[in-house]
Amino acid sequence: MRDLASLRATLDHDLYNPRWCRLIGLWIPHDPTITICTDAATGGLGGWSTELPHMWRLSISDVQSCSFPIFGLLNTHNYFESFAEHRPIHINLLEFVAIFLDLWIVIRRLAHLHHTLPSATPHGGHRILALADNTSAVSWLQYATRTKRPVIRRLARFLTAFLSSPFPAQLVRVQGRHLAGKLNVEADVLSRFELAPSWESAMQQHSVLAPLPTCQLPRELLSLLAYLQ
Repeated sequence: MRDLASLRATLDHDLYNPRWCRLIGLWIPHDPTITICTDAATGGLGGWSTELPHMWRLSISDVQSCSFPIFGLLNTHNYFESFAEHRPIHINLLEFVAIFLDLWIVIRRLAHLHHTLPSATPHGGHRILALADNTSAVSWLQYATRTKRPVIRRLARFLTAFLSSPFPAQLVRVQGRHLAGKLNVEADVLSRFELAPSWESAMQQHSVLAPLPTCQLPRELLSLLAYLQ
């Protein structure tokens, strides 16, 4: 009802007011129920959240063991070159993979919680805000199907298929937003093993990580993501 009242307050004589030319759910502001933060670097990937407490990290050797084309990692190259698909995985792509992995963790836990305790699902469902310091990876959450790079489209379609399964399709909405790198310090320390070689050192550097439980990612999921490369 508050959303409808807010919409009514915008009534004017402009029939082409942009607020009346899009779905109400796309412009009425909603606070996220869960925020996740992720990061990827040449040395690893990591992510964390406090609303659904967890943190995870993978070293480059971890993902390479699952057949990710990591060797010779390049930070820049032209996606539109005909031979680009044969080059090692791009850092932007690793950032997108990190976002996918954290969404996978959170949504699976939410689904389990919903089936065991339906009353725990908030009115209107769950709204996940994915924060990352890579603008390309964040934009691919919505616009990846427009890219000319096949590997990005494959990963985006896989994510879309996951979000289209019964539970997230009905009760989960995902939004991405850029977070300045200097503010993404906790995820940075998880992804950069040269800064924090152990869980203990990561938690000592950032107290917000100390109470969070660690979680492991199944090798089958990583291998499937590698297959899409």
